[in-house]
Amino acid sequence: MIIGALEQIEMPDLILFPVNVHQMTVISTAYAFETGNVISGYSGAPMCIQTIPIPLVENKPVFTTGDWGGRTRSG
Repeated sequence: MIIGALEQIEMPDLILFPVNVHQMTVISTAYAFETGNVISGYSGAPMCIQTIPIPLVENKPVFTTGDWGGRTRSG
């Protein structure tokens, strides 16, 4: 995993965006408008299980409220 400025990574496999509720609403509305698809949401399991394997396997964005440990460590 490389954590850094997006413009410095040539072709990332995965991009994580920590956002608030309002920002997620704007992003998901724009995504649905452009693609006709709805962003799936997951809860109840650790953040690392929800936000990394699912987008890589299914090749689509997801959102999660995360678990206590994940929210604490990611700020």
